[in-house]
Amino acid sequence: MKKIFTLLAGVLLAMTANAQMISFTADDVASQGTLDGKVFSNGDFKITLADDQGKMAIDANNGYFGTADDFQKFTHRLKSGAKSQGAGKLCQISVTIPSNGELKIYARTGSNSATDRNVVVTQNGESLYNEIVKEDEAVSIELAENIDPEKNPTGATNIYPIRSVNVTAGSALITFPTGSINFYAFEFVSDGSSVTPATPHEAQVWDFTTTTSEMLGAGWSADASTDGRYVYDTEIAAETYVDLGEIGFSYGAGISVGRIGGKLAAKAIRVDTGKAIQMNASNGVYKITDLAKNDKVSIRYKSASDEDRTFTVDNGDVATLNAPMSSADNALQEATITVAADGALVLTQSKAINIIALAINADLPEATGISTIKAENAANAAMYDLSGRRVDANYRGVVIVNGVKKIQK
Repeated sequence: MKKIFTLLAGVLLAMTANAQMISFTADDVASQGTLDGKVFSNGDFKITLADDQGKMAIDANNGYFGTADDFQKFTHRLKSGAKSQGAGKLCQISVTIPSNGELKIYARTGSNSATDRNVVVTQNGESLYNEIVKEDEAVSIELAENIDPEKNPTGATNIYPIRSVNVTAGSALITFPTGSINFYAFEFVSDGSSVTPATPHEAQVWDFTTTTSEMLGAGWSADASTDGRYVYDTEIAAETYVDLGEIGFSYGAGISVGRIGGKLAAKAIRVDTGKAIQMNASNGVYKITDLAKNDKVSIRYKSASDEDRTFTVDNGDVATLNAPMSSADNALQEATITVAADGALVLTQSKAINIIALAINADLPEATGISTIKAENAANAAMYDLSGRRVDANYRGVVIVNGVKKIQK
């Protein structure tokens, strides 16, 4: 038997003092193609929209979320309008998490008949949540006082569940790989634990125009189809991220690679010696860890083919980086990203993109192929052991500094 409630008995959810919510109003209404890079915030809790497909929109639509006894009404929604990736372009939501706690997502499927559309939450390149969103999850109740006489003349109202996932300080990525999802609100509830701010990352530069075959160890082989290209021969499992230094590319130590939503095939990681590094895969991920809020990560890159490609930036001050292909010369692109919160910076490519150089808290090298670092920062360059683990000045043995092996005595 359906329960009968008055409007005042069940419309508002109890809110705790440490909760921050982002929802949408009439002032936020936006048509398709206008939301790429848009940021919504409540204090230091933020969402950043990446809509390279131009499908996202905000419109008026009532949604009720919670339980039959305790629920909340929202009047507007963010429509993804598409799945996370289509035609090599991305449509995703990056979330800045101010501390450890719980991320709540108020979402419905974009189709009443869909039974396979899912919401995925990824943090630091690892999947934390992956669940199908279906209309039959809702609980139907009747209200003694009509909430919406025009749309619900009988008083019958569907209450949809709130999706929750535990997260840590830094950033998270929300994707919807199967089909369009409608989002009504996002909420963060801190668990009250203290987080010690990270120290700024040491200055570091990777200039892939200086790479040689001698920097590649066991597990790499020459690609007969392309002069000077070497490939990593081993498959990397889905949602698994490995440091390049740990798989035999000494110069890449400090950069982890993998793939969201699928394995990274053997030979997908490519090093064109003296030119660039590339992952030949959609949703390939480059991850740099141990970053502090406001660290600066600079990148020089270009499309790896004759079509536009996109990086989605997770935990940065921009949502996407575009790699347009110039019909004339495929000109290099450059960008500097400010890290939004302590943690990892994750770059997810729509398809293969050539990375020419990367730098943390340092200038990119000159485009001539000569690697440079500001003189005042050279002494602080990060050091790694042969397993790719960062070490300090007290470490004794063979270390890798800016891609060069030396003995630390």
